[in-house]
Amino acid sequence: MNAKKFSLIAIFFFFITCIFFYKTVLHGFIPFPGDLLISEYNPWKAYSYLGYNPGSFPSKAQYFDILRQIYPWRTLVIFQIIHGQLPLWNPYNFSGAPLLANFQSAVFYPLTFFYFIFKQKIGWTILLFLQPFLAGIFTYIFAKEIKISKYGSVIASVSYAFCSFMMVWFEYNTLGQVILWLPLLLFLTEKLLTKKNWWIITLFLFAFASAGFAGHPQIFFYEISFVFVYEIFRIFTLNTSKLQQIVFFVFLYVIGFGLLAIQYVPGFELILNAARSNHDYATIMNKILIQPWQTIMLFIPDFFGNPATRNYWPQDTYVGKVLSIGIVPLVFSFFSISNRKNIYVKFFLLFSILIFIFVSANPVTAVLYSLPVSFFSSSAPTLSVFLFCFCLSILSGFGFDRVTTAKTHKFFYWLAIPVLVF
Repeated sequence: MNAKKFSLIAIFFFFITCIFFYKTVLHGFIPFPGDLLISEYNPWKAYSYLGYNPGSFPSKAQYFDILRQIYPWRTLVIFQIIHGQLPLWNPYNFSGAPLLANFQSAVFYPLTFFYFIFKQKIGWTILLFLQPFLAGIFTYIFAKEIKISKYGSVIASVSYAFCSFMMVWFEYNTLGQVILWLPLLLFLTEKLLTKKNWWIITLFLFAFASAGFAGHPQIFFYEISFVFVYEIFRIFTLNTSKLQQIVFFVFLYVIGFGLLAIQYVPGFELILNAARSNHDYATIMNKILIQPWQTIMLFIPDFFGNPATRNYWPQDTYVGKVLSIGIVPLVFSFFSISNRKNIYVKFFLLFSILIFIFVSANPVTAVLYSLPVSFFSSSAPTLSVFLFCFCLSILSGFGFDRVTTAKTHKFFYWLAIPVLVF
């Protein structure tokens, strides 16, 4: 992709993201859940705001993590660095708590530099803006690299950049910062499989470290495991020295984790000494995992309501059930099945199925999550749903190409029209 084409796609995604952020672009609003502060906390909720009676200011029924944890942690990190201090310790949580070792403080995340150029609220907004913006650009260049058409790549990139997983975790400014690097890592993998130079290697290590420093180690573990499996798959589809290629990528991972050691050594020490308890088996199977009857949320995300409008009625967490990539790209993803001979379609179709099995309640997970493995019992496996969304997004690009270009499959073309209209 030449510079002109890249500039055009960057302008396109800038425009699309500005539409999404129209309240910020046109009215200067900050994408921050400050409504929770004046509706739930004293002394603010004791006062009237915008004509509402004290304590009655409307707010979305969302988690308080951003307000109580993530934003204050970032504030403290910025304050300490500006004043020439190492952000090692947070004296304001209980009797004090580690700050640098806390992954979500994201002390070493490269894009944190925006906080030191602009005021914190502006830096916060820019990082939020960059989540769908960069995810869209990176997905587009990866889709083009694996021979999806221009318009198919647009569909794939928009569906991933604005998938339901990205949207529900959007304001956390951590999970989205991790997953935006996934398509870039895959793109650079494709480049490294055919051409190894220091520029591409440096970019790969930068993307690797950025994803690792972004603030969520579990999401990073899922992401980098997916990338590694993809690399192994692609190595075995090429007529090259397989052992040499594998050794090369393993060496890159060793360097990558070496770069991350400054965060992950103290971070995992903190985890080992944390008081967090494991989820019990019943909670994982009945509340965390996606139930068979909740699969309809793939087609209609708010079929059971939405926490933001306070009408989500299942007794579990909405944010763990966000499967949707949008109905139009979802329909196109189904048509990719007719192109099963394509190696990329095979890979992403297989992994979309495997990941769905991993995050849903079924006989396989009934056995898997009964095992005494701390990683499974102390975390939410549904956080890997972003990989499911990414696989479907890539398949939607292939499906679009199949529908619009395969002359021998006119049946799929005519079937797509009423389905999309419906």
